[in-house]
Amino acid sequence: MDTTHTVLAGTENRQALYVALSRGRDTNHLYLGTPTTTPGDDVGLEVEDTAVEPRQVLTEILARDGRAHSATTIERGDAAQMLRHAVLAYQDALPVLAQQHLGPERMAALDDALERWMPGLTEQSAYPHLRGQLALRWVDGIPPQTVVEQATWYRGTQSLIEADDPAAALAWRIADHTPPAFRDPPLPWLPNVPDALREDKETGDYLDRLTQQIDDLQHYVVEEAQHFGACDRVPWQQPLPPDVDDQLIGDLAVWRAVYDIPSTDPRPTGPLVREPKPARHQSHLNRRLEWGLPSTLPAGAAHYAPGTGRRRAEQHMRVQRDSRQIRNSPSR
Repeated sequence: MDTTHTVLAGTENRQALYVALSRGRDTNHLYLGTPTTTPGDDVGLEVEDTAVEPRQVLTEILARDGRAHSATTIERGDAAQMLRHAVLAYQDALPVLAQQHLGPERMAALDDALERWMPGLTEQSAYPHLRGQLALRWVDGIPPQTVVEQATWYRGTQSLIEADDPAAALAWRIADHTPPAFRDPPLPWLPNVPDALREDKETGDYLDRLTQQIDDLQHYVVEEAQHFGACDRVPWQQPLPPDVDDQLIGDLAVWRAVYDIPSTDPRPTGPLVREPKPARHQSHLNRRLEWGLPSTLPAGAAHYAPGTGRRRAEQHMRVQRDSRQIRNSPSR
């Protein structure tokens, strides 16, 4: 469809808002129900609803998660589940706010350009996700044309055309070609908040609060996971070596919380994920666990194939340390 019109009551969740802002090819219009004056009792008094600032309504909608949760999860309300919800809110909010920041004219121009480039692309079910990704990179200073060219220069477009959902395939490629973050995101595999969104007073305040919430909940999850001793561990920790690094235990707990991995799943990082950046972080966690290393692998250690073991990694670190000592020793 070319144009959409959506009336917001203020009770919607961020998933519904995302759809409302992304389905129209040309324009997407949002309307906020205005307060009305209603008659009172027989005395003739009139009651006027309290006016609500539109940006505040948008902020509240973005903070509302429409995903279904079990009664057990809601009752428990533990730090792990709260962290997961905060991360989901962060991931949903960034593309929505990026599209709002760019405005309807530029987003409509993007839709038209992509439809001319690959007819039918904007009708794919994954197009709203692709649109949000491109908007987020655009707000961060990289034009959509550059992003698409970087994602297709090597493999071309034929495989995209043949895919079940070309928009999903292109979104995956774009994620795979996104450069490493040069600013600190709330979690290593999450995207950064673009400066343009952080510097905007309304969106910046909301994203700062959300980022701080993720940071606080992350610390709770880490402390809880590190609290258990070698003989008093939750099920997923029991197969771990007794001398496993505390920081690694905390990082694994955060990963498991965000991806909602049951405590009964014995795999330290759970099932394999497909998204490029999270998949790389999951692989990094597994290598740290295999080698028993702290949070940062030594330069060059990642080139060892899995299975070479902790001894070879430690030998590599020892050689590097001895080399540094030789270089730094005074000349005779």
